[in-house]
Amino acid sequence: YQAHQYLPEIRSLLKQGKNDQAQDLINRHFVCVGPGSGGPKWGCFQTLGNLRMEFLGQEGPVEDYSRSLDLQHAVARLNYRQQGVQFSREYFTSFGDDAGVIRLTASQKGKISLRLSLDRSVRAESFVEGEELVLQGQLDNGVDGKGMQFLSRLKARQKGGRIIMEKNAIRIENADEVDVFFVTDTDFKGKDFAQRTVQSLAEALSKSYAQQLTAHKAHFQSKFNRLSFSMG
Repeated sequence: YQAHQYLPEIRSLLKQGKNDQAQDLINRHFVCVGPGSGGPKWGCFQTLGNLRMEFLGQEGPVEDYSRSLDLQHAVARLNYRQQGVQFSREYFTSFGDDAGVIRLTASQKGKISLRLSLDRSVRAESFVEGEELVLQGQLDNGVDGKGMQFLSRLKARQKGGRIIMEKNAIRIENADEVDVFFVTDTDFKGKDFAQRTVQSLAEALSKSYAQQLTAHKAHFQSKFNRLSFSMG
């Protein structure tokens, strides 16, 4: 690696305001010449997978669409109106139970119908286990293919309507509101990771949505509120 030899020239170019030329040198010389962090032997950061929400029966133009992130409470929201119905979603990650939580509501009863599924492009399978949706897989370690194992577990809780378990999805029909809870763990800290997801999900489901949100806000603000500043 000869990257360090180009550092003085890069610094000189930056001081002269020749940022493009400096960036070109970085791109050509500050890179790995071997397999680097992009190869399976070395691993790389990547998303776990996708949680897909396919909404059923919602047709027609969407109005008043908005997305927001409440930094004060660490809660994301989405709102829109369709066919005279106001639909809302609220997302947060519960620090107490280490679970992702999503609430879906509508201004009229029986208007929420959707299919929930989990997927990942490589080295994973999704299936239904009882009333839960599971995504399970193992990363490639670049040696024998037996890298870190992972498992995600999801369960939905609805008011009104009904839940139907499909082969690798959860279908919810004509609900008034829906709460979605999902947890994830890996074998990085122990081989009992699969059982930990069972326990984590059960603990998350033992609380109401309101209790989860209240606990989440309290935990987050105990850290977030340690500092504040004003720009006038």
